[in-house]
Amino acid sequence: MRAAQTLFLSTFCLLTACADPAARAVADAEALTFERRPAEALRRYEDAILLLAKKEDGESQSLLRRSLMGAGALSHLDLQDPRLALGYFQSLLQLFPASSEAAQARLTLFEIHRSLGDSQSAVAQLLALCQDFADHPENDRHMSLLAREYMAQGNHEQAVVEADLLLRRHPESPLAPEALMLRGNALGLLQRPQEAIDAYAQVIQRWPTSPLVSQARYGWARALIGLNRDAEAEPLLMEALREHPQPKIIQRELASVRERLMRRKVASPVNSLQALSAGQ
Repeated sequence: MRAAQTLFLSTFCLLTACADPAARAVADAEALTFERRPAEALRRYEDAILLLAKKEDGESQSLLRRSLMGAGALSHLDLQDPRLALGYFQSLLQLFPASSEAAQARLTLFEIHRSLGDSQSAVAQLLALCQDFADHPENDRHMSLLAREYMAQGNHEQAVVEADLLLRRHPESPLAPEALMLRGNALGLLQRPQEAIDAYAQVIQRWPTSPLVSQARYGWARALIGLNRDAEAEPLLMEALREHPQPKIIQRELASVRERLMRRKVASPVNSLQALSAGQ
């Protein structure tokens, strides 16, 4: 309801306070968007963009940014035409690279490029977003997205770099535990188990009530298993089993660990000697 009232007031102000054709076109476009008539709304945004393209006063520039964002969002979300949306958002970035709208445009471009399978362009948008808007109130979220995107693409080295950067810049961020967990996972995949263990241990020590703790214990146990330290991994798996979101995975891992420990116990020289003595 509040959003509808805000849109109504904005549209009313544009229509009554300004008879400028461009302002009226923007107001029409926003009203048509609210009425779920995206094709007609887009045409009115295009009318506004043409009218505003050569104007340089502050109000016109503000309306132009608003029109490009509106047209891009309509194309992307309502008309499901990502390539058309790319054009509007790219124009916005070229004309207003430091504007607040540019930050949102880069984030949306990241989503569009990723949906189109262009991972290189997707990462480029996130990189620019993090670098050009380092003081943005959601910079930690943008950095987290970048680290996760590198992880998803299999670039584990860069995922570690970005996670470290987030932890240095935003040590108190709510996303810091997730960044440290990602760091541990990436290091594990890079065959750097002791560094991965250190990361998991920090998650447990710094955020003992975090829901990530059970996953950190599991990651720690997996690293120990890779180092053939099953006896140390077993209690960690038992602790992880209490709250892990996928207990069956832990149960299977725990069964494998116990089976290996049992085989080693039976095959140890002391047990062999005891068995021989018992036979005599």
